[in-house]
Amino acid sequence: MKTLTRFFAKVVVLAVVVFVAAAFFVYSGSYNVAATTGHSAPFEWIFRTMTVRSVIAHARDITPPANFNSHNPELAEHAAGHYEMMCRTCHGAPGKKADPWQLYPPAPDLVEALRVRRWTNSEVFWIIKNGIKDTGMSAFGGSHSDEDLWALTAFIRQLPTTTAEQYHTATQHSPTKEGADHPEQNHASEPPPPDKH
Repeated sequence: MKTLTRFFAKVVVLAVVVFVAAAFFVYSGSYNVAATTGHSAPFEWIFRTMTVRSVIAHARDITPPANFNSHNPELAEHAAGHYEMMCRTCHGAPGKKADPWQLYPPAPDLVEALRVRRWTNSEVFWIIKNGIKDTGMSAFGGSHSDEDLWALTAFIRQLPTTTAEQYHTATQHSPTKEGADHPEQNHASEPPPPDKH
């Protein structure tokens, strides 16, 4: 009994030491959170693994609409204007490079991301709709309908086979332009108010 008591006492002491050390580390400010440097390898692995597993778990019960076809070019064309305004600046597009934002983690090339991770349609939809914490990935579910987001999912799916010319044509003739259905969301292009000073 005494041996068991000593064991639990050591466990409690160790837990307290670990908690104090962790608290000191957090409050010391020694960990560099600048977007110009990456996480340490352990933090990187934890964050990446947690992100992937979270998306898989939360998207598990999402079922695409019965008429959803990720290879339907007309459906994808519906989302071309949205992609140009919402996604291209960070992720790039056929014939267009991403803008030089210094994000961490960096916004992935979506063609490469889909090839490496093999996200399902439901997972891509969930990411677009809900975003991802502590990254540059915004959540668009509050400003766009599920119909728009499924169209955008199809558009992203078709990026690997979309040429620069096709992309340009699609964005110029997209029946849905960003801000047309949601004018209150289209403030980015508005000029700033005049300086009263």
